[in-house]
Amino acid sequence: MKIIEAMKKVKENRRKIEDLKSKIKKNAARLSYETSQYDAPEKKVKEWLQSCNDLSVDCVNLLERINKTNISTNVEITIGGKNVTRSIAGWIYRRREFATIDLDVWKSLTDNGLKDGFAKTASGEEMEVKLIRHFNPDQRDKKIEEFSEEPYLIDSRLEVVNAITDILD
Repeated sequence: MKIIEAMKKVKENRRKIEDLKSKIKKNAARLSYETSQYDAPEKKVKEWLQSCNDLSVDCVNLLERINKTNISTNVEITIGGKNVTRSIAGWIYRRREFATIDLDVWKSLTDNGLKDGFAKTASGEEMEVKLIRHFNPDQRDKKIEEFSEEPYLIDSRLEVVNAITDILD
């Protein structure tokens, strides 16, 4: 089973559990004068409970296998002209959080609204003021472009990997 198939199966199982949970809630009890739509409602509720348990166990097993696969499978992605190899799990962490963190760090390199110009000293004299940057704007712009593109690169590569990689036992 491919990773993408396992992920779809987990999603489908969760949906089935929700459907069964609604049936259980609706049919768990009734008043004595009410008629159940099922011949053996107690048996039906037990069957639904067992089905939910079976689906939950299946989900956990699939998710464990997906996690094992994600940790064990290395994927190479070219980012900023460099080939970077990480596990699928590493790329998922990178995509979810750390690519954005790095992008935000590089975006924080600004001039803070400061400009070259003139300022008056305490004695009233005018003096020329120059902006001094403690960073390279070209490098910043390159890194911002690189980190902006990274989530797309990760998504597109992992989409292929998820479709072709079998989950481990």
